[in-house]
Amino acid sequence: MVEIKHATIIQVPSVHIATGTTQITIPPIGPAYVAAAMIHAGCTVDVIDGVGEWIDQYRDVDLAGGRYYVHGGTVDQIVGRISPRTELIGLSCMFSHGWPMSRLLIKRIRESFPDHLIVLGGEHCSALPERCLEETGADVVVSGEGESTVVDLIDALRTGRDLESVSGLVFRKEGGFESTVARPRIRGLDEIPRPAWHLVPVKSYIRLGKYHGPTQGTPMPILGTRGCPYQCTFCSSPQMWTTRWMARDPVDVADEMQVYRDEYGANDFHFEDLTMVVRRDWILEFCDEIERRGWTDITLQLPSGTRSEAIDFEVAQRLKSVGCSILTYAPESGSPAVLKRIKKKVNLTRMIESIRDARRAGVKVECFMIIGFPDETLSEMAKTFWFVTRLAWVGVEAVGVGTYMPIPGTEISEKLQQEGRLEYDDSIFLSMLLSNDIWHSRSWNPKFSDRTLAGLRFLAHAWFFGLSFAIRPWRLARTLRNLFTGTQQTKFDKVVREVFLQRWLLTRSDDAS
Repeated sequence: MVEIKHATIIQVPSVHIATGTTQITIPPIGPAYVAAAMIHAGCTVDVIDGVGEWIDQYRDVDLAGGRYYVHGGTVDQIVGRISPRTELIGLSCMFSHGWPMSRLLIKRIRESFPDHLIVLGGEHCSALPERCLEETGADVVVSGEGESTVVDLIDALRTGRDLESVSGLVFRKEGGFESTVARPRIRGLDEIPRPAWHLVPVKSYIRLGKYHGPTQGTPMPILGTRGCPYQCTFCSSPQMWTTRWMARDPVDVADEMQVYRDEYGANDFHFEDLTMVVRRDWILEFCDEIERRGWTDITLQLPSGTRSEAIDFEVAQRLKSVGCSILTYAPESGSPAVLKRIKKKVNLTRMIESIRDARRAGVKVECFMIIGFPDETLSEMAKTFWFVTRLAWVGVEAVGVGTYMPIPGTEISEKLQQEGRLEYDDSIFLSMLLSNDIWHSRSWNPKFSDRTLAGLRFLAHAWFFGLSFAIRPWRLARTLRNLFTGTQQTKFDKVVREVFLQRWLLTRSDDAS
């Protein structure tokens, strides 16, 4: 039996690429949820936020032969913050491009705390659990949704139960690794303790203002739903969350928003849901609850993308009335053949109708596209360019064109591995940052070189914004005005401003060195 009284949860510093288009820096909502669950289970918990506690610290690093920059504390600073009385140390790696930095930190923790239990979680570790354990010397990976699993793990350690009795784990055993049965998704979302934000320097993130969506007030991240009912072959959600979509009680969501209004003065709520708008009745009920409370000073943001099927004029109008001024859709491709292969269940004609309805309701619309799928042809990519043209014509504010990246555990990446075309290493993990790079790309399609794919992405952006500004020239003037005034009305405003700020930060870093 191991009495776990004190635990430490660590948020790893974030890694960026110098020519990237985003510096998203939000409070660590996953670790905050896990910390809250552990507190509820009777532990005392420290959260060491490797970004937030060193929010103004940036430095250049060499990783896998490339130059990157890290936002947050150094390994020594973070390890030095770990209390000697802790018995369990937990870290999460959500995105694979962060694994090289995560591994460096975990290995140093193992050297400094050789007898402590080290537990890993997050989408990357859930996809490659044995590799993550082998490379770091960590003890356990919590696969998938973490709150119930980590509480059950602590109870097993306290009572002497074998770890085989805890579903949702991969752990070391007799020189190898053992996986337990998958844990079912948490059904009672309203019973999950709310994030332990009191352990996180939330106000530092608010001051920095680099959230997922454009900052339009005092921002705060929140979740209204969990999961996604779809099975896109390029996405890790089916493996991490299964295909079960569940929503919280709208009253409970609004109650949490009220707490953040009281605690932090929050009035700009960024819903970090995978797919928030799935059920029309739920989103309308949520709007009813916001209207019932009479909040007229808030903004709602759905920056991760949402489904167009549930959004018609009435829904868009209701969302607009409660402070949602931007909707983000993710058509991904303009080719029906590609959409079928990647299992993206979307009707492009219906999406255009939904965009028109949203625009008519006064809501701005932005879209995500992906090019360079491994089996995509030039003619199929041409259909994406044509769809981008249609998006500009109907008034979409911005289109972000990313390139395909082989996220571990996804259907496409597993096929690439079976074909011998993919073998993960640090250079591949870090190359996932190139999906949103300005000038560079990594192609997984034999028909397109890295340079060709980067050029096509640049052309897609240039074509969309050139056409958009030609049709609506006042938008260019508005973008320039917002850049110099610091106003963020759209994600495009946010990206333009952050690219300029990024140049200044890197110049300052070079001067300091």
